[in-house]
Amino acid sequence: MIINTNLKSVFLMCQAVGRYMIKQRHVK
Repeated sequence: MIINTNLKSVFLMCQAVGRYMIKQRHVK
């Protein structure tokens, strides 16, 4: 169960980073 929660948090972090990168690309 702990591993599952860890994967979830990592997935959310990756999603946030992806959105940030897309925003930066659009700004440029």
